[in-house]
Amino acid sequence: MHPSILLQPGTFTVLLAPEERLVQILHRHAPHFQRYLTLYVCGNYSRILNGIDRRCPEFSVQRAFTGFQLQKILAEAHQTIIWVEHDPTLYEENGVPVRLISLALKDAARTSAVVLCSPACDPVLCEMARFADRIFYLETADGRLPYRAQATGLSREKPPSQSQTRLEIF
Repeated sequence: MHPSILLQPGTFTVLLAPEERLVQILHRHAPHFQRYLTLYVCGNYSRILNGIDRRCPEFSVQRAFTGFQLQKILAEAHQTIIWVEHDPTLYEENGVPVRLISLALKDAARTSAVVLCSPACDPVLCEMARFADRIFYLETADGRLPYRAQATGLSREKPPSQSQTRLEIF
């Protein structure tokens, strides 16, 4: 992903980077998706998925509408690499304890390289990061770090983005 960041099976990594940087990382490493089974999981909307090449047959996409669905996807995953795009709305509206999702990510990392990526740090992500093996903050070329959500709690508004992307039905 970066000269100092290697994906290793058996690790749960949290990656914080601006949206454009996450798209660059995934797009640049699309050839690797042909060598490894890769699963990309997003929530109610995706800010990242629209910018990456998904034509590789080893790159699959699943969408979780609730925290319980995310747990089930992680429990059934058999891929070598699992990317999870952080969506705090999965937890705040459905009453799923963040600890259970964190443990599901950690459990999936026993046999896969699990990456929880987000362009922002919010209270939910901070709690989930306590279970991570590694945490990385990447900045853009102009030195911008990922923006931080207000410390007062999660906003119900959509995060800043150029557009909202919805997945088609597979």
